[in-house]
Amino acid sequence: MNFQKDTLYLVPLGGCGEFGGNLMLYGWNGKWLMLDCGIGFNRHHLLPQLNLQILMPDPAFIASQKENLLGCVITHAHEDHVGAVPYLWDLLQCPVYMSPFAARIMAERAFELGKDIHPHLVYPDDVIELGPFSCRMLSVTHSVPEAMMIAIKTPVGTIIHTGDWKLDPDPLVGELTNEAALKQFGEQGVLAVVGDSTNAQVAGTSGSESTVRDGLTKLFGTLDQRIVVSMMSRNLCRIQAIAEAAYANDREVSLVGRSLWTAESIGRDLGYFADLPAFISPKKIMRLPRDRMVLIATGTQGESNAALTRMADNEHPFIRIERNDTVVYSSRVIPGNEAAVNEVHQKFTNRGVRIITREYPDIYVSGHPCAEEMKRVYGWLKPRYVIPVHGEPEQQQAHAKLAEGLGHQTLVPQNGNVMQVGAETLAVVGQVPTGHLALRNIEGEDSARYTLERFN
Repeated sequence: MNFQKDTLYLVPLGGCGEFGGNLMLYGWNGKWLMLDCGIGFNRHHLLPQLNLQILMPDPAFIASQKENLLGCVITHAHEDHVGAVPYLWDLLQCPVYMSPFAARIMAERAFELGKDIHPHLVYPDDVIELGPFSCRMLSVTHSVPEAMMIAIKTPVGTIIHTGDWKLDPDPLVGELTNEAALKQFGEQGVLAVVGDSTNAQVAGTSGSESTVRDGLTKLFGTLDQRIVVSMMSRNLCRIQAIAEAAYANDREVSLVGRSLWTAESIGRDLGYFADLPAFISPKKIMRLPRDRMVLIATGTQGESNAALTRMADNEHPFIRIERNDTVVYSSRVIPGNEAAVNEVHQKFTNRGVRIITREYPDIYVSGHPCAEEMKRVYGWLKPRYVIPVHGEPEQQQAHAKLAEGLGHQTLVPQNGNVMQVGAETLAVVGQVPTGHLALRNIEGEDSARYTLERFN
């Protein structure tokens, strides 16, 4: 397609019509800015049948002109926003900007893959100047520390790229959402919001991590055997909440799963968990009485090699889950993973293990905004346009309906759409090739050896 001069274009290569794989391009006069570069979630249960692993956006459109890619700015440390950077690095090789926590998380995988990536560290209120784009980093609360919205000043107006966010007055770990800055941008004028659609269909608010801590404290007081809590590994707020609840009930805490220990170690290095004692190893905690331990485990999505699945199969080298123990899911099931999660549930249930899911009061809150939070922030920002991303079509359409009810014009994009955005223009004006890549490890070689193959 022919891109016009002095025209702002937005091109999602991932994250629209799907959960995960977030990658958005902003273009002006042939120069491009990338926001996020994540791996995908949807359809991942099909990959093992094809001996493939990990979905990610196909960056062919921008990789073919990487000399025009000014940089990639990462909103936060979740895999669906930063996880593809090491895998796609050879195709992109542009300056990358991210928070210290995201950088440390990304560096772990880059090192395993033998990639030499040196991101620029950014902090709340930093401004990154990249050609025609000026990006200000704004702190937000989310289920991972150091998450940020990006306020992008472009030649035609300011766009707020939300990433993942919520409003939590007491997140336990990390900074609050910068309400004052968002209101200030709203007074100055916001052309468009490119926003998270995950919970657009959910009424009310997402809730606070302090509520989870209090709910788990109460729940733990009713249980008299071993407790396992499964959660997303990078949610340092949830680790803090679970640990405080355990200590309030005279229980010790261990982490089960390498990614949890990695996140915890990085968090402590960056100054988080200063008020928590060191956690006990899985091997040592099993020496305690069953009513004295809380195990925090990976595996909320039924992943085949995760700690919780190995416990369900009775194949973990140190942990044995027995009848009348309790497994608590402080998490939500990502669409597409229901069958794998239910299989793990059934294995535990068949062995007499109690399962408690997020339907139990106050043991889980989402890291994404619900409808009332979205309305509140749109009231601060007063955007002319709202572009719903980060969700399947159902969530994107609900987001658009909510925004239209507030008086905003909307456009619901699909991956590959070329959107023209201006003071009087919001339209899809073209299409670029898009799709997914999947990783295939080279059998018989080191785990760092892999190929990327198209998967659609």
